[in-house]
Amino acid sequence: MKKNKIFAPLTLWGQWRQTPDFWKNFFVFSMFFIILILSIILVWKRHADKKAAPQHNVPLLVSPVEQKAKQQKMEQASLQKGVESITDRISALENKIIQQQQAALIPLKLETLELLRGVLENLITLDQFKGFLQKNSDPWAKTFLTPFLPIKECKNYPQLEALLTSPPPSTNQTLWRRFRNILTSLIQIRKLDNKGQYNLGQLEDIRKALRTHDIKTALQFFEKLSPQEKTRLSSWKQLADARLIAETSIHTLLLELAGG
Repeated sequence: MKKNKIFAPLTLWGQWRQTPDFWKNFFVFSMFFIILILSIILVWKRHADKKAAPQHNVPLLVSPVEQKAKQQKMEQASLQKGVESITDRISALENKIIQQQQAALIPLKLETLELLRGVLENLITLDQFKGFLQKNSDPWAKTFLTPFLPIKECKNYPQLEALLTSPPPSTNQTLWRRFRNILTSLIQIRKLDNKGQYNLGQLEDIRKALRTHDIKTALQFFEKLSPQEKTRLSSWKQLADARLIAETSIHTLLLELAGG
């Protein structure tokens, strides 16, 4: 009985195998088995993917007031971004305009430099130089013109040296005034220092400074002259100051051009 129970399945398999439709039925059964296995694998893979995917919070219901506040915040943020964008554009345009203005100023500064050199070399008059700056509407030209407005004349170094020995202009002076001016120029009162030496300057020191084209040093020696000599050379002092202003302006202009 036990042998019959053990070999019963084998007998059933053998009987089924001996049927004429065995291979057909076996193929159909195999296909169903494969489809079942694939379905199980597919379901398991979807479940695994769904479990590994991030869980998105389900949006809660928002009241109309909160929705309006949120919308206003979004509009404000958008408006702020627009304002920042416009500000950046304006800054870029301002920088571009400044660069263009600086580039346009270079030819003006070069022309001013050459004309001012012409004034110092007596090639053109100081009034012609002032007229050139007055015709230009640029603010830089007006600023550069300011120190030259009170100046009437600008002498060169040989002329300044010659004026040290020439008598002061005598227009509508009486004979007594001329005689008094001559006596005043002959009388010089000077203070002595602790060593018994004069601490005042001499005209020869001014001449030496003018021969080296050092107007600043010449004016320093002028301040050491006696009061009588300062009074006699007051007109020379005005011309020397004008020369110093012109040379200082050229120096300033050259520094501006060198600095870009």
